[in-house]
This record gives sequence, structure tokens and C-alpha cells, in this order.
Amino acid sequence: MGLTFGFEPLLTLLVEDRLGELVKAHFAEIGADKSTVPLTVNWGAYLQREQGNTFRAFVARRDNALIGYIGLNFFRPDRHTGTLFVRDETIWVLPSEKRRGLVWRAMWRAVVPILPRPCKLMVGLTLTGPEGQVEILQGCLQRLGLKPAEMVMGAYLD
Repeated sequence: MGLTFGFEPLLTLLVEDRLGELVKAHFAEIGADKSTVPLTVNWGAYLQREQGNTFRAFVARRDNALIGYIGLNFFRPDRHTGTLFVRDETIWVLPSEKRRGLVWRAMWRAVVPILPRPCKLMVGLTLTGPEGQVEILQGCLQRLGLKPAEMVMGAYLD
């Protein structure tokens, strides 16, 4: 069967694929700010957002087993009400699948073409992502005929 990708209902992921356990493993692996920003997931809020079409889970599977996910937020900012923004909230790939960022890259190649158009895609890159992630994502977007517009950096303020 190999590698497959697609949007899947969050409730199914939580029940059948133990997504909550994967999220905890994700946080344990890369949560650089664990000591100041604890993991407190409000799954009910995610489910409400999914029902309201403002959140969707895009997943990667290998031989039907969940190996990675991107949580995507869909919104229209008050200052750009005519433009749909799509922002990745989180992206993670199982450590056993992190060979040179191949699954990470494949997930982006699979999801970008099926996003609603027009939209502005905003991607949060992390210090713990695959090496060369900026270049990987820029190349992926360019191969899809898109021009990267800006890079956004974030920090926690104490």
C-alpha cells in the first residue's frame, strides 16, 4: 500500500489512531518550551473548530498506519476579510519516518494542491524541523507554481 495522504476526521483519528498519544510524543520530542508552556490540549475546541470548518487534520499513513500529521487552521483576518488564510498549527512525523525530511516534504506536496483557492498559506517553521526545511518548503512551493512571499518567525515572551 505504501505512503498515502489526506484529510481525515479528527474524531476518527483520536479514537482509531490514538492521536492524543502521538501528540504527547510529539511534544515530548520537540517541545523546546516544555517547562514554561505545558501541553494542555482542548480536543473539544478542536472538534468544534473542525465542525465550523476552521480546522482540519491532514495525515500521512504508511501501510494504513498513522505516521504524521499537519493541523491546519482556516480563517479570514479582520484586516483581510476577502482572503482565506491557511496556517499550519502543527506538523509532526514519527521519528522512525524522519529520513531526510522525505515524509515532511511529501505531506506539503500532497496538501498544497488541494487547499482552497485563492488562499494565503502561512507555514510555521521550527528549529526542530528537518534540516534545510526553509529551502525544502520554498522548492516545494515553487515546483507547484507558487512564489513564497514571506517568512514568519515566532518566539515565546516570558
